[in-house]
Amino acid sequence: MISRTVPRKPSRAPMIGLSFWRRVAILVGLLAVGVLGILALDPIPQDPDYHAFADSRSLLGIPHFGNVVSNAGFAVVGVLGILALARRRGHDIFAQRSDAWPYMVFFIGVALVSLGSAYYHWAPSNDRLL
Repeated sequence: MISRTVPRKPSRAPMIGLSFWRRVAILVGLLAVGVLGILALDPIPQDPDYHAFADSRSLLGIPHFGNVVSNAGFAVVGVLGILALARRRGHDIFAQRSDAWPYMVFFIGVALVSLGSAYYHWAPSNDRLL
């Protein structure tokens, strides 16, 4: 006679020590202290030679063409990731729909990186450095 054990769903780990909301309050407090610390610092000067990039050629009316257009890869990955998660097929990837949100935030961030980087590389300067 073969004995089979039925796998159980993993139970949530017991909360060790602090309650959930107390943990959230501590994290928010640490974030606030970090932001205030950064705001208290003087601006960090940027070396003007930092903006001297390898490709300074213009093509099709786009200055620094190679640097600007190279951000298209970030845009493509970001948009494809967002579409994959937003489509019906994306629902089958995760056990719960809420598990997809961190990935959605990531792909939105990747898409926004392409915009910010292209904006900077169009006319590299301290003012456009995000």
